[in-house]
Amino acid sequence: MVLPRDGSLEHLIGIYFKIINYGIVVFCITYGFFPKIKLQLGSFQFLNDIMLQIIGLILLIISSILMIFAQKSMKKSWRMGVDKKFKTDLIINGLFRISRNPFFIGLLLFF
Repeated sequence: MVLPRDGSLEHLIGIYFKIINYGIVVFCITYGFFPKIKLQLGSFQFLNDIMLQIIGLILLIISSILMIFAQKSMKKSWRMGVDKKFKTDLIINGLFRISRNPFFIGLLLFF
């Protein structure tokens, strides 16, 4: 992951990205080890709908497959951020014929 540390917008987005990812990990671990915490925090009743859970599972599977294929398509050009010292080839085949960045589309679906 190559993100600048110079106070730029990319730096700020990198910070937000890390906070969100670590927050999700902490949330999942907390709920995994302390399932009774739901009683104190409350829950969203509409999330108990089985059809909504199936749709969510399908979206997770599709997004994971999309991210894996996007990473495979990039080969040695894969990275996060902009590394101005290391130039890579522009990938225009596979999923990159359809979208400029299919990995981030998969990531958005995942979240």
